[in-house]
Amino acid sequence: MTDTAAAMQTPKTSSRASIVPSEHASLCEQQIASFESNGFLHVPGVVSDEELETLRASAAKITRIAAHDQITNPDYYYSRLPHLDKPVLHRVDFMQARSDSFLRLLGHPEILGIAESLQGRNMVAGAGFSMVTKSESYGVAVPWHADPAFCKVRNGINIGIY
Repeated sequence: MTDTAAAMQTPKTSSRASIVPSEHASLCEQQIASFESNGFLHVPGVVSDEELETLRASAAKITRIAAHDQITNPDYYYSRLPHLDKPVLHRVDFMQARSDSFLRLLGHPEILGIAESLQGRNMVAGAGFSMVTKSESYGVAVPWHADPAFCKVRNGINIGIY
């Protein structure tokens, strides 16, 4: 089963009146209202099983390499956990620069349709993809937070693929 969920900080005042969706917008008014009321929306089946398998394979390859040899690039985040005596990979930024399968997500028609439904026409796909990694034996705690905090004009959205 493939799921894509979008999440954003719910705006304090409505700015929906300024959004003019095009024919590519894919969410209905009820989904948009639910998203704005609850701050998240679950939309199953956006990414196909084949796309998901390709993404998983790419992520596994990147994770395997980065976990074995600590990479000094600032896009790779490591933490020391109390029960382990070595740095543990917990995040990789700009996945679209490391894998064509992640790069293709920036132009994925279903994902763009969801984003346009929420942000309006002429929205700009953001900085890119980050991958947060956790395994059964370890995981870095992440305190509750609202993403993305850097959006100043209109709240941005995050799309997660699970």
